[in-house]
Amino acid sequence: MTLKDLIPTGARRKVYAIFALVGLTLSSFQVGFSAADAGQPVWLNVAFAVFGLWATAVGFTARSNAFETPETFDATLKRAAQEAKTAYPVVPPHEPTKADPERYEGDYGRNRRLNP
Repeated sequence: MTLKDLIPTGARRKVYAIFALVGLTLSSFQVGFSAADAGQPVWLNVAFAVFGLWATAVGFTARSNAFETPETFDATLKRAAQEAKTAYPVVPPHEPTKADPERYEGDYGRNRRLNP
């Protein structure tokens, strides 16, 4: 059983979004304290240490749930062309068909009523 089975996709998305906002908030505090030349408080050092530890776990979880990179358009087109070659085989040349002379040369078409 994987984490993917335990936590539904919607919940994982919320966790990833909250985690990103926490990282943005912590970084904003650090930039603010640095710009004010006030020194970095201890709570911010501790928060970054804990955040860094959790970032590894959340990052690996997010990566394990990510889909593979889709093909480029050219690769998709090339693959589709190869599949089409086998799906719709080309018929080899054949003898020309012979028309039914009675049908085309007789009175079959001319004397037939459209609505009998």
